[in-house]
Amino acid sequence: MALSVITRPAAPNLAFAPRDYSSQYSEQLNNIFRLYFNQLDTTLQTISGNLDVLQAEIVTLQTEVAALQVQGNNSQTLIWLDM
Repeated sequence: MALSVITRPAAPNLAFAPRDYSSQYSEQLNNIFRLYFNQLDTTLQTISGNLDVLQAEIVTLQTEVAALQVQGNNSQTLIWLDM
C-alpha cells in the first residue's frame, strides 16, 4: 500500500456580508463552509490512512532489523538506504 499525497486545504475567501439580510448570501456562505470542511475531512482521512501505512511499515522494518540482529554478530553495522 502506498502513501497518499496530501493537499493542504486553503482557508476560503469570504465575501463581505450585505447590509440587509439575504438568503442568497447565507446559502453561498454555507456552501463555502461545506466545501472547506469537506476538504478538511478529506485531508484528515488521508493523514489517518497514511499513519496506518507508516505504522505497518515500521512494524515490518522492526521485524527485519530484529531478524538481522539475530543472524548477525555485534561487529556488523546495518546501513539502511531509502531509495
